Order: sequence, then C-alpha cells, then structure tokens
Amino acid sequence: MDCSRITRSYTARTLHQLDLLRAGYQWTDIVLSAEEAGIEFPAHKCVLASASPYFNAMLRNNAFVEAEKKTIVLKGVTEKGIRLLLQFIYSGQITLSMEFLEEALKIATLTQVDELIAVCENFLIDSIELDSCVDIWHHAVVFSLHRLQNRILDFTGRNLTNIDQKVLLRFEGDFMIRLLRDTVITSLETTVLNIVVQWIQFNYKCREKYAKKFLNHIYWDRIHMRDTRAVSVKCVKPLRQLIIDSSKSPPPSVPRGMQRCILMLGGFGLDGPTNEIKFVTINNKTGNVGTVWKPLTRLPMKYRTVDFATCPLPDGGILICGGAYFDDNMNESRTSSVYIYDVHNNRWILANSMKKARSGCVSVWFRNFVYVFGGDEDGHSTYERYNLCNNSWEFIGMCPFSAENFALCTTKDRILISGGLENFDSPCRDFWAYDPENALWSRLLPLPVTCNDHCMFYHAKKVYSVGGWTVKAGEQIILKEVFAFTPESGWQRENWDVPFAKAFQQYVFTGKHLAVIGGGSLKASDRLPQQKSNLVKNRQVSLTYFDLAAKEWENKGQDNLIDAIWDHETVVAFLPISASYEN
Repeated sequence: MDCSRITRSYTARTLHQLDLLRAGYQWTDIVLSAEEAGIEFPAHKCVLASASPYFNAMLRNNAFVEAEKKTIVLKGVTEKGIRLLLQFIYSGQITLSMEFLEEALKIATLTQVDELIAVCENFLIDSIELDSCVDIWHHAVVFSLHRLQNRILDFTGRNLTNIDQKVLLRFEGDFMIRLLRDTVITSLETTVLNIVVQWIQFNYKCREKYAKKFLNHIYWDRIHMRDTRAVSVKCVKPLRQLIIDSSKSPPPSVPRGMQRCILMLGGFGLDGPTNEIKFVTINNKTGNVGTVWKPLTRLPMKYRTVDFATCPLPDGGILICGGAYFDDNMNESRTSSVYIYDVHNNRWILANSMKKARSGCVSVWFRNFVYVFGGDEDGHSTYERYNLCNNSWEFIGMCPFSAENFALCTTKDRILISGGLENFDSPCRDFWAYDPENALWSRLLPLPVTCNDHCMFYHAKKVYSVGGWTVKAGEQIILKEVFAFTPESGWQRENWDVPFAKAFQQYVFTGKHLAVIGGGSLKASDRLPQQKSNLVKNRQVSLTYFDLAAKEWENKGQDNLIDAIWDHETVVAFLPISASYEN
C-alpha cells in the first residue's frame, strides 16, 4: 500500500496545527525578536530546535545564556526576516520576492536552516536574467552559494554578447577571473578580448592589477593578428604593451571552463558487460588524480560493441568510431558508425560514418583532424581522417603495415605507431612515424620485443612503450619491461617496470602520472574468478599509477571502480568544470 499521499497530507496538517497553536500563543515557551525593539514573535522551543541546528545548540546547552531566557534577540536580522523564517519552519513553504530575499538568506544562514537556504538559492537561480546577474552574483558571494555561482558563470559564458556593457562593467575582478578561467564561453575569442579590455580601461587605475591575469587566460591562437592590433591601438600605452607581450605566450593547456579527467568506457567485468562511461578528475594545477569515479553517460551503440576507437576532442568531449558487435542473430559485424559526445549538452551526436567499417582501429586528434588507422576486415590496414567542422571523412590510403590493435602517440609534428597483431595473431615489432603535413611514412628503429595491447606515450622528448604481451617459445607472456626511445639512443630499457602487469590493462598518461586501470588473464576461462577471489567481496580498489618525476609507483584508494575489468577503453579528456563537480 502506498502511504506517501496520506503521509504528505498528515505532515502538512500537523505543521498547520502547530502554526495555529503559535498564532494563538498556546504552549509557546520562547519569544524571538529582532535587534531593534518592535514586534515579538512567539514560538515553541521544540519546534525551533528540531528545525534549526543553531537553536538546537543554543536551547539545550546551559553554557548559552539564551537557554534560560524567555526572549531571544537575533542580531543582524530584521522583523521581516524572522517572519519569513517562522513561516517556513511552521509550514514548509515560503513566499519569496527579490525585495526581501536578503533578509530571508541572512536569517536562514544565521540559524543554519539549510532547506530555507536551498529554497532561496533555487529562487535566485530561476531569477537569473541579463540585467540581474550582477546583483544576484553579489548574493551568491556574500552567502557562499556555490551552486548559484556556477549557474551565473555558466549563464554569463553563454550570453556574453547579449549582456549590456554597463552590466558587464559592474562585475568584480574575482568574477572576471573565474569567468575567464573556469567558464565555457561560447563567444568568439576576439569578443572576449574586447570585453576584457573594456572592463580594465573602465577604471584603469583600480583595475590595472587584474590586467596580466586576465590576458593570461586569453586564447591568442584563436585571434587573428590584425584583430589583436585593432584592439590594442585603442588601449592606454601600458595596457597596449601588455597585450603585445601576452599575445606571444602559448595559450592555456586546458580549454577554458574545462577539467581534465580520466574516462573509462565500457568493458567486461565480474558482473558482465557494461556500456557505462565513468570519469575521475585530474587537478588542473597539481596534476593529481582524484579518488571518486562518477558516472558520466552510457555508450550510444544499440549492441554491446568492443574494439572501438576513442578520440578525445580538443575543446571537450570524445569521438567514438568503429568496433565489432554481435547482432540479434549472433553474427559478428564490424561497424563504420561514428558518435560524438557533446559534453556541454550531455548528448550523443551521430556523425557521418567512416569510409570503411573498422574494428581494432586507433584514432587521434592531430592538427584539426581526427585520424583513424587500421582495423580493416581484410587485414590490409588503411587510414582516413575526419573534419569536425564539416562532418566529413576523407579516405587517405594504405598504411605501410598490416597490423591491428597497435599503439599510437603523437609528438609535435608526427604520429607514431608501433607493434600490434599481424595476420590477426602474431605480435610485431614495427615502429612507424607518419607526417600528416606531407602524408609521408618513415620506418623507425623496431621495438626491442614483439608487442601487442601495449601503451605508447610521449613525454620529455622520449617515446615510452609500456605493458602489453608478446609470444616467446609459443607461449604468450605479459610484458613488465618499460622501454623508451630517442632518435639519438634508439630503444633503451628504463630502470622501472610494471610489477603487477596483466593482459588487457589500460594505461593512460595524465601528463604527470601513468595510471593503470583494469586487466585480466590472457585465457578467457581465467578472467572470471570464482569465490576464491577477494574481488567478488571487495569492490573498493586502488588506482595504481607511476610518478615519472619521482620514479615510483603509488596507490590511491578509489570509490566506484572495480579491478577486474577488460575490453574497456581509457582516455584523458576534457569535461566542463561544472559537470565534474555537480555530477
């Protein structure tokens, strides 16, 4: 029997009766009043104590002089504020307006009635408009309403060109810093620069201290040189020189308003297959990996698909292409489908398909294109590229190798590919460099060992090869050794290994750490441990990662992450800061 409707009716009736008792001075044992002498508000101690931690601590603790008094004078609040507080406590409802909102927030904050604070915050969120966002921001800062602050920043970023200049010039410097650093701005970067310059020059003597900070958050590579000159000539001389100097600096490494995250996509574990995508944040300043994995979304494919390629996009989101799946008749098929995850609107977009169906391919973003290599059904590897601006694919040609499931990384001007399976079952040592500018391939010094399912990344002028498996004397062997390549020295073994190497582990380089996620046995029959495995009982595991600076492995406890998982994908991608914290 569903009693929820009856319970709600009972709760409302009980509160209404208590309010009637208060209005009739029946069994009231405390009086509230504002600092200035005036109206006194009778109430019940037990009701106040149950609704407010502030009153609860005050009335039950003899250390407070108010515990013995019949009248409590609340400092810093108005009679209207007390009236609104009692209305909410005794009815669970409140009538708000912008005129008296500050009074409600003051007394709700003082008495620690979080529900009333949340109601006020929601009212302000609903009230955000082009001409009111500055005043609402003031309330958000004064009362530490962080969710409201994020909503105002998001609103401003989406409507920057629509907000009146007089309103923008009223914003405080701290707001502008957060807008330029933590908020996704949909306007052209030239528009952003114009607004920043206008804000600084509006009161240059007082706002000069913000100039360098603001200009450090401008993406100069998105502004044409003539536009930079057009803006700078209108500036006072010191600001003009600062613009010229700042425009020569590299743009911020993380897109505005975005948070670097590790994404784990799909996979197969102890509980069977999953289409879930989870993420954990990476601190933009320190590079440290977080400890809590949160759900982001689900893979968009109708059937559970494996061996697809995942490519992070430079302004946030990911592109997924290719893969293999079993249809309703249990026939295995390769797909040419392409999906793009729009992180700003939390939706999948079905893009134009690749020229060829692929499984076990790899992809990478390089110089305004997504390149996809290998995964052809006939074993003869080809490659193509995708133009995100016009949603079109261009078939380029044949690769000089026939492997699949190879490793890939990029340097400043090359795409590097190594290892993989030849003839679908033999790991190889090939190491190739591709120059997209001239569409040229060059063979490099082969890997020290044949390798498949390994990871490759570029750091500090070295190319690293980590993990994977090889075949020796007819047996499949997991590789623990780590190798690094430089043009001068070729391949050299590093002085650190992967002590807990497994097959199908995913390695992801965060810029500071090499994180290791999941893995299983090479034999399918051994991947599902029975009751003898502690993994079935204990699902809270540690994320293991290697600190390249300290040259040591570290473990960090993780929530919502399982250890036994394979056939998954991991990448470092950008998500909006608001999504990272609010999800």
